[in-house]
Amino acid sequence: MKIKLVAVLKGDKFLGEELDAADRVFLRRWANNCADDPIWEEIIADARATGLWPNQSMHSSVIDYAIRARRYAESVKGGDDPFFRERQNQRVELLALADKADDLAWYFQEVEKYSGIANFFQRFLVWPVTPEQEAVRRIESSSLRVRQLRDIHQQEARLLRQRASRAPKPTTFISREKAKRHITAFIHLMTDYIDEFCGKQHRRAVALLASMAFNSLVDNEDVRKALEPSTRKSRRHKIRAPDQKKT
Repeated sequence: MKIKLVAVLKGDKFLGEELDAADRVFLRRWANNCADDPIWEEIIADARATGLWPNQSMHSSVIDYAIRARRYAESVKGGDDPFFRERQNQRVELLALADKADDLAWYFQEVEKYSGIANFFQRFLVWPVTPEQEAVRRIESSSLRVRQLRDIHQQEARLLRQRASRAPKPTTFISREKAKRHITAFIHLMTDYIDEFCGKQHRRAVALLASMAFNSLVDNEDVRKALEPSTRKSRRHKIRAPDQKKT
């Protein structure tokens, strides 16, 4: 792992993305303080045993996710989940577009009554039609164009609502303890990632990464406590930092 970290620090970018100052401080601490720990090769060996990841990029995958998890954990310090908010906003936008598509479908349904406007679409819009539609067009060609446009926008509205799906739910653990909120979020992110990556939690590795990411002593017991549900109703969700890549 140290060889890979040192190589990453020599460049300005990693996997096509700029490394900012905080990224470099994190990676430098990791390289200097615990990159020689055998835990990293244990994780790689466990991941290799799953057969799910390209052998040549396993070290890069762990480093890439750790960078993203640290950035994302920093962003929840104020108690707000920007990824959740982004997905909420995206859903609102998709539903608004679906409403607009419905409005357009209604417009073309109503405009069919007015032959002059319908003839306009017949004259300027041309696209392939089925044999059945061709037969109808000979009789009422102008109306057919308008109906096709209506049908297109009706289907568009259905697709947009399907894309919006159900309302998103929060996925990032936001701790009530403000001082360590970002560390707790990072612990959840890295624990779930490593579990998915190699089939084991490797809490000691998570503790080491949290310590390096935030220059704060984090041990196995801290990780265990961070992962405990804070209430009977609370449960830890499977989460992933945004834009995670399989390299």
